[in-house]
Amino acid sequence: MRKNQKMTEKSSPVTVLLIASRDEDAVELSDMLTSSQGTLCPGSKLRLKSCPSSGEALLLLRSNPVPVVLCEHDHGGASWKELLDKTSSFTVPPYIIVVSRAADEHLWAEALNLGAYDVLAKPFDATEVSRVLGSALHRYEQGCKAASSTAVVRSSCPTALLSHAGLA
Repeated sequence: MRKNQKMTEKSSPVTVLLIASRDEDAVELSDMLTSSQGTLCPGSKLRLKSCPSSGEALLLLRSNPVPVVLCEHDHGGASWKELLDKTSSFTVPPYIIVVSRAADEHLWAEALNLGAYDVLAKPFDATEVSRVLGSALHRYEQGCKAASSTAVVRSSCPTALLSHAGLA
């Protein structure tokens, strides 16, 4: 029974959250995640959840741990900076990746200095999306693995990532 339970947990999807006002971004990223399933998070399926607002995203994040959040730089409402601030108190905060058409050295330096994981330029480049997301998912998994001795942290990490790391 335990073996079957572990297999079920292993197949549960790992969610990547996108805060964006354009449905086209969600469609494009979803296609990229589908085409690179095996390399980004081997042994687990990835799914993209799109939220139109930071408020909705924060509600989701409080109830469902998500390893990575992609947030538009110029998104109306709360900014990626506010999202970083509000998620910093989470037991295991998600990695915030800033998405922008105006991705330049200034934004990249600002984002990294304030605690964002990385910056992705739009239009999206499949290789760069794969590299950045794969790295963020791997680091998040390693963080869950390193902190897995505490029950609070275990409950804050997505089951699929814990299973993938052999911790569930």
